Amino acid sequence: MHRELESAAGCISRLGISVNFLGAIERPKLPEIYQGHDLVCQLSTSEGVSNVVLGSLSSGLGMIALDTAIEPSFPETRAVIRPQSRDEQTIAAAIRDIATNPNKLKRMQADAPKTAQLFDWNRHAERLETHIHSVIRASTT
Repeated sequence: MHRELESAAGCISRLGISVNFLGAIERPKLPEIYQGHDLVCQLSTSEGVSNVVLGSLSSGLGMIALDTAIEPSFPETRAVIRPQSRDEQTIAAAIRDIATNPNKLKRMQADAPKTAQLFDWNRHAERLETHIHSVIRASTT
Protein backbone atom coordinates (compact mmCIF):
# COMPACT_ATOMS: atom_id res chain seq x y z
CA MET A 1 0.00 0.00 0.00
CA HIS A 2 2.86 2.40 0.75
CA ARG A 3 4.00 2.16 -2.87
CA GLU A 4 0.44 2.91 -4.04
CA LEU A 5 0.30 5.97 -1.78
CA GLU A 6 3.63 7.26 -3.05
CA SER A 7 2.41 6.82 -6.61
CA ALA A 8 -0.83 8.67 -5.81
CA ALA A 9 1.22 11.42 -4.14
CA GLY A 10 3.26 11.75 -7.34
CA CYS A 11 0.05 12.20 -9.38
CA ILE A 12 -1.22 14.77 -6.90
CA SER A 13 2.04 16.72 -6.62
CA ARG A 14 1.89 17.37 -10.37
CA LEU A 15 -1.18 19.48 -9.55
CA GLY A 16 0.93 21.63 -7.23
CA ILE A 17 -0.54 20.06 -4.09
CA SER A 18 1.78 18.97 -1.31
CA VAL A 19 1.28 15.55 0.25
CA ASN A 20 2.65 14.71 3.68
CA PHE A 21 3.05 11.18 5.01
CA LEU A 22 3.22 11.83 8.72
CA GLY A 23 3.31 8.33 10.19
CA ALA A 24 2.61 7.91 13.89
CA ILE A 25 1.88 11.15 15.71
CA GLU A 26 1.69 11.64 19.45
CA ARG A 27 -1.88 12.46 20.48
CA PRO A 28 -1.12 15.90 22.04
CA LYS A 29 0.32 17.06 18.69
CA LEU A 30 -2.78 16.18 16.66
CA PRO A 31 -4.66 19.52 16.97
CA GLU A 32 -1.61 21.37 15.67
CA ILE A 33 -1.27 18.91 12.78
CA TYR A 34 -4.96 19.22 11.91
CA GLN A 35 -4.76 23.03 11.90
CA GLY A 36 -1.95 22.93 9.36
CA HIS A 37 -3.86 20.89 6.78
CA ASP A 38 -6.98 21.12 4.64
CA LEU A 39 -7.86 17.48 4.06
CA VAL A 40 -7.25 14.07 5.60
CA CYS A 41 -7.08 10.79 3.69
CA GLN A 42 -7.98 7.83 5.90
CA LEU A 43 -7.41 4.74 3.80
CA SER A 44 -7.33 2.14 6.54
CA THR A 45 -9.07 -1.12 5.75
CA SER A 46 -9.91 -2.09 9.33
CA GLU A 47 -10.66 0.66 11.81
CA GLY A 48 -13.90 0.00 13.68
CA VAL A 49 -14.07 3.47 15.20
CA SER A 50 -11.35 5.68 13.90
CA ASN A 51 -10.22 8.41 16.24
CA VAL A 52 -8.54 9.98 13.21
CA VAL A 53 -11.95 10.31 11.56
CA LEU A 54 -13.58 11.80 14.65
CA GLY A 55 -10.66 14.14 15.39
CA SER A 56 -10.31 15.31 11.81
CA LEU A 57 -14.00 16.00 11.34
CA SER A 58 -14.23 17.71 14.73
CA SER A 59 -11.36 19.95 13.65
CA GLY A 60 -13.21 20.97 10.51
CA LEU A 61 -11.21 18.97 8.00
CA GLY A 62 -12.74 17.36 4.96
CA MET A 63 -11.89 13.71 4.45
CA ILE A 64 -11.33 11.10 1.83
CA ALA A 65 -12.00 7.83 3.62
CA LEU A 66 -12.80 4.26 2.75
CA ASP A 67 -16.03 2.86 4.15
CA THR A 68 -13.89 0.56 6.31
CA ALA A 69 -12.44 3.63 8.06
CA ILE A 70 -15.81 5.25 8.76
CA GLU A 71 -18.13 4.05 11.52
CA PRO A 72 -21.16 2.50 9.75
CA SER A 73 -23.67 4.65 11.64
CA PHE A 74 -22.21 7.83 10.09
CA PRO A 75 -24.66 9.09 7.49
CA GLU A 76 -23.64 10.11 4.02
CA THR A 77 -22.22 13.60 4.31
CA ARG A 78 -20.61 16.22 2.12
CA ALA A 79 -17.70 16.28 4.59
CA VAL A 80 -16.42 12.87 3.48
CA ILE A 81 -15.69 11.50 0.04
CA ARG A 82 -15.90 7.69 0.10
CA PRO A 83 -14.05 6.26 -2.89
CA GLN A 84 -15.16 2.85 -4.07
CA SER A 85 -11.58 1.68 -4.41
CA ARG A 86 -8.30 2.45 -2.71
CA ASP A 87 -6.18 2.21 -5.85
CA GLU A 88 -3.92 5.14 -6.57
CA GLN A 89 -5.85 6.44 -9.58
CA THR A 90 -9.13 6.58 -7.62
CA ILE A 91 -7.58 8.34 -4.62
CA ALA A 92 -5.66 10.77 -6.84
CA ALA A 93 -8.87 11.53 -8.78
CA ALA A 94 -10.74 12.29 -5.53
CA ILE A 95 -7.99 14.65 -4.38
CA ARG A 96 -7.77 16.23 -7.84
CA ASP A 97 -11.53 16.85 -7.76
CA ILE A 98 -11.22 18.68 -4.44
CA ALA A 99 -8.09 20.58 -5.50
CA THR A 100 -9.75 21.91 -8.64
CA ASN A 101 -12.99 22.78 -6.85
CA PRO A 102 -12.24 25.05 -3.86
CA ASN A 103 -15.95 25.47 -3.08
CA LYS A 104 -16.23 21.72 -2.62
CA LEU A 105 -13.44 21.78 -0.03
CA LYS A 106 -15.11 24.69 1.77
CA ARG A 107 -18.43 22.77 1.90
CA MET A 108 -16.63 19.67 3.18
CA GLN A 109 -14.90 21.69 5.90
CA ALA A 110 -18.14 23.45 6.90
CA ASP A 111 -19.99 20.12 7.22
CA ALA A 112 -17.18 18.28 9.01
CA PRO A 113 -17.88 19.40 12.62
CA LYS A 114 -21.62 18.79 12.18
CA THR A 115 -20.88 15.29 10.94
CA ALA A 116 -18.58 14.55 13.90
CA GLN A 117 -21.39 15.54 16.27
CA LEU A 118 -23.59 12.83 14.76
CA PHE A 119 -21.36 10.08 16.15
CA ASP A 120 -22.99 8.45 19.17
CA TRP A 121 -20.90 6.19 21.40
CA ASN A 122 -24.02 4.59 22.89
CA ARG A 123 -25.40 3.69 19.47
CA HIS A 124 -22.00 2.33 18.49
CA ALA A 125 -21.78 0.23 21.66
CA GLU A 126 -25.27 -1.18 21.05
CA ARG A 127 -24.36 -2.09 17.47
CA LEU A 128 -21.15 -3.74 18.64
CA GLU A 129 -22.97 -5.68 21.37
CA THR A 130 -25.52 -6.94 18.84
CA HIS A 131 -22.71 -8.06 16.55
CA ILE A 132 -20.88 -9.88 19.37
CA HIS A 133 -24.06 -11.70 20.38
CA SER A 134 -24.68 -12.78 16.78
CA VAL A 135 -21.13 -14.16 16.56
CA ILE A 136 -21.61 -16.06 19.82
CA ARG A 137 -24.96 -17.49 18.63
CA ALA A 138 -23.44 -18.53 15.31
CA SER A 139 -20.53 -20.28 17.01
CA THR A 140 -22.81 -22.32 19.29
CA THR A 141 -25.07 -23.67 16.54
